[in-house]
Amino acid sequence: MHPTVLILDDTEFMRFILKDIIEESGVPLVAEAGTVAEARRLFSALEPDIVAIDLATPGVDGPALVREFVSARPGTLVAVITTLDRRADARAALEAGAVDVIITPYDPLEVRETLRDMLAVATPV
Repeated sequence: MHPTVLILDDTEFMRFILKDIIEESGVPLVAEAGTVAEARRLFSALEPDIVAIDLATPGVDGPALVREFVSARPGTLVAVITTLDRRADARAALEAGAVDVIITPYDPLEVRETLRDMLAVATPV
């Protein structure tokens, strides 16, 4: 089974950049959502291994959404996306069960490293 990733970000350009980095890392299915409602629908339909949630997306309550996804499908790994100057916003999401933080603007090497580490957990050998 190939891993799947769901990106929730209201900014289409940021989704495009992150999706491109992830696909270049060899992940064949990367789904995109621009709203929380769309993310919930795709989460239910695709059952992704990894979810990346932009904490600045309107309507996102980071900790609550992390708990929702992890409780609906235990084993789902969640990373939250934030800017360096707002990294403190990610703390509550990490306490709620997110496993990593992705800082924007994206450093492709850091994103690939984070993805590699998460995929190693999501798809044990």
